[in-house]
Amino acid sequence: MDPLEQARLFLDRFQANVNLQDPLPIRVPIYHLKHDEIEPAIVVWTRTYLDQFDCPQCLLTPITRIVVDAVLKRCEENAESCGYVGNDYKPLQFNHEVISRVNATCMELLDNVRLNNLLATMRPQQAMDEPDSVANGAQDSGHMMRPFYVSKDFKNKRRSMEDRHVCLPDFNKLFQTRDTEPTAFYGVYDGHGGQDAASFAASHLHYYIAQSEHYPHDMAQAFQEGFLKTDRLFCGKGEDYYLNSGSTAVVCFHRIASRQVDVAWVGDSQAMIVKRTPGSNLYQQLVHPTHSPNNPHDLMLSMFVDHSQDERERIEALGGAVMFWCGSFRVNGQLAVSRAIGNRQAKPSVSADPGISLNKLTDDDLFLVMASDGLWEACNEYFVSMFVLYALRKFPIRSYVISADDNDDDRWSAAGTLMVVSIRPFSGGGPLALSPVISRFPWHDRDLAKNGWCWMKAHRPPRLQETVASGFDFRSTFRPTVKVEPTNPVGGIATER
Repeated sequence: MDPLEQARLFLDRFQANVNLQDPLPIRVPIYHLKHDEIEPAIVVWTRTYLDQFDCPQCLLTPITRIVVDAVLKRCEENAESCGYVGNDYKPLQFNHEVISRVNATCMELLDNVRLNNLLATMRPQQAMDEPDSVANGAQDSGHMMRPFYVSKDFKNKRRSMEDRHVCLPDFNKLFQTRDTEPTAFYGVYDGHGGQDAASFAASHLHYYIAQSEHYPHDMAQAFQEGFLKTDRLFCGKGEDYYLNSGSTAVVCFHRIASRQVDVAWVGDSQAMIVKRTPGSNLYQQLVHPTHSPNNPHDLMLSMFVDHSQDERERIEALGGAVMFWCGSFRVNGQLAVSRAIGNRQAKPSVSADPGISLNKLTDDDLFLVMASDGLWEACNEYFVSMFVLYALRKFPIRSYVISADDNDDDRWSAAGTLMVVSIRPFSGGGPLALSPVISRFPWHDRDLAKNGWCWMKAHRPPRLQETVASGFDFRSTFRPTVKVEPTNPVGGIATER
């Protein structure tokens, strides 16, 4: 389906289902917004609202950019009409202005002339984004040249879902950054003590990183400034609105042309690269080590001895304490992570200074897997790598999601978020384009070569089941359209409420 047909189907669906009288179509925060917080808020609200109508990627970014420019101009001309009082914007009134502008923009695009003009302005940019393989004669099915991604979150036995995740494949266009090449952003945020910190970080962290004067030529410094600014602003809101939540984070900037993957993290969420080489070189862990106050004398944590000791000494030097409680060592007997965004009552023991990993991709790198601790506590890196490779090799049109059994004990009932991102540029065939590469993978296990699914069931961790999330169709779009419960759409997430 070409972009024009996708766009017209979306606009017809939008016109038939939109409720222009809905006073609150999406959730808004309880706190007021500062002036430098309104642009990322506009982006999040617009994309969340449009995702409810399955907006295609070919329209999602340009509509969002149109809305951002229009609302910012309105704020300059008449800030009071957008909810500006004193030094802050009221979230409800400001959200009403944003959603009204989104509705007006979509209605204007029902005019075929306006729609054709908008898509025509995007075609030269799409051509510039294409890798050399297309310019040299590779076949393309008409889709934009970008990596596909799959994201899934699961709540399991938890009362509420506090995780958030962000997928922005057109990050440089969306925020008009100083990047000289197409750049994508992906992030996984694991909240604790509430969802406010994870929601704030998912909305603003990438924006503050890109606003750093060191971005993009010095990503290490840009990461540090972005994380610390996000933490400082949220803790300030926590004091005004009595918010005590926190969030771990693992974020990634992917630059396709220069084959660069830059990762930063706080807490115990992790990211790894899956390769096409067998054995011990099957994966590369990018988050090393995680930020945990665990006892450095624990034999199971021997590979993190130096780091755990350093974290413990840092916490104790700042007046904090590390105590054993509920099966793990915790900061002040409460937090199982030593670094996070938020947790204002645990400052300065809990820091937001991130770990950073800058990586140059090789020809053997296939996928980037990002997930919160809910996955890594149940599955090791080797199992996750084999699962992703086999699922895409055997079932390229579906996505397999790993989740804990509802009948398991509490050890396996944690909530989690899993994201799989292709880091190899290829044309519009989606995972089908990677089938020759994956088929050449040297499946060293005879049972796996004969019946891979039996191998996976035999080698999976105990009390785990693999469930199929039907509805993914990478042949028609790079953004999956699966409808599952529960989910928390943020940014470019493809699932729905």
